[in-house]
Amino acid sequence: MTEQPIGQLERDCDAYAVVMVREYEVPIARVWDALTEPMLLLEWLGSVEIKARVGGSFLIDFDGEDHAGGAILCFEPPQLLEFEWGETGVQSRVRFELSETGSGTRLRLTHARQTESSARNTAPGWHAHLDVFEGALLGSEVKWEDAYAAARPRYEVNG
Repeated sequence: MTEQPIGQLERDCDAYAVVMVREYEVPIARVWDALTEPMLLLEWLGSVEIKARVGGSFLIDFDGEDHAGGAILCFEPPQLLEFEWGETGVQSRVRFELSETGSGTRLRLTHARQTESSARNTAPGWHAHLDVFEGALLGSEVKWEDAYAAARPRYEVNG
């Protein structure tokens, strides 16, 4: 696995978004499955209960104490998944956009409607989750704690 570029903070009026783009040399269907199948989500994100349709839900249990998720706002297999990200009073949105490339799939993650502080805090976490995601796609184990420890300083320096 190669070191991935850091995500960017984008400002939209008084809100912020974390935007990350990754490319994987695997078919789009495989990437989509890893975003929407509970057993595959468990490998990189957490225990997820998903009702895969607009108006359904995407609920994440990270460790029995931290929870996030909410209603699914967009669901267009195999290209678009967007859901509410409700946790501790923050109501933001997470969007995964997939597109085919010549050699695989491009993933664009946008976690929008955040404060600047929350965006800066979620950026290294998403970076680590996407590193674990890549490991799961490629069949190699990447521990979230290790990925986060490596990502965190990159965001402090560049944020």
